[in-house]
Amino acid sequence: IIVLWSGKVMYLTIDDLEKDIIQFKTVKTNINEYLKFDDEKFISVKDILIFDKKLYVTYTKNLDPTKNCLNLSVLEANVLQESEKLKIGNFESFFTYDECKEARFNGYQSGGRLIKYKDNNLLMTIGDFQNFTPAQDKNSFFGKIISINISNKKHRLISMGHRNPQGLLYDKKKNTILSTEHGQKGGDEVNLIIDNEKGKVSNYGWPVASYSDYYGYENSSIKKIAPFKKNHKKFGFIEPLIYFTPAIGISQIINSSVFKKKYSSDVFLVTSMREKKIIFLQIKQDSKEAEVIDELVIGERIRDIIILDKNRYLLYLEDSPSLGILSFQ
Repeated sequence: IIVLWSGKVMYLTIDDLEKDIIQFKTVKTNINEYLKFDDEKFISVKDILIFDKKLYVTYTKNLDPTKNCLNLSVLEANVLQESEKLKIGNFESFFTYDECKEARFNGYQSGGRLIKYKDNNLLMTIGDFQNFTPAQDKNSFFGKIISINISNKKHRLISMGHRNPQGLLYDKKKNTILSTEHGQKGGDEVNLIIDNEKGKVSNYGWPVASYSDYYGYENSSIKKIAPFKKNHKKFGFIEPLIYFTPAIGISQIINSSVFKKKYSSDVFLVTSMREKKIIFLQIKQDSKEAEVIDELVIGERIRDIIILDKNRYLLYLEDSPSLGILSFQ
């Protein structure tokens, strides 16, 4: 299933990917009742997730159109598959809140990744919407990773101090969360997200600590809020497993079992938009650092990657735009 930023919903079967000519099927939905698009693209779909016959969609919601005051909210709809035909019920609001931020550039830096988590919960990333202050405010949703219970919709704060967490992975066997995050000018990160359950909220430093640099527009008052301390641990924050400067335009992260025999440990594939490649990461035994062990140049911006089966991955490529199949023997 592919949902475009415009709200258009398309789908195909995995078997369709083997055909020489692929024809997407479309499904009419009521999603545009919530998106309410304008020419500036402030409002758009960020991610989708199918779980327990439900389709969940994260999107930037405009709470105050006169100011473009936005937040990151979730819609849900029933999904029914009849043979190769897909039916989607009416979308309804699943999770939202009253807080909103006025974004400076068309609602960017919003996060929005949504994945399955343990105990009937979902994990969702929320960016800072280009505002420096909320990521260090526990009372704000912005710059956070939260869990949402599917049954009662109660949320819980997992981590804070994030700028724009783009990718997210939950390893059920090891009960670990990995996140990728866009830095400002450099400083893209891969983080091991610590869920302290009922304890202290894990803090990853933004905008106090970051391996980013300034764009050049920042005045002294902004630099006071965002001093970009390079050492996270020294100032009480969690260090990233690895960071990339210059930035690679980091996107999704997945766990690959294909290379486990070769490297004697798990290998994680991290996709890049700016560098147009896939980076092979290995996390060291102490789980405090990661290292690049290989890379594969694709030649297009890679927005997303999902596992099709044991040896095949589906890539969402932006430059074409197209879908690509990556297979390993």
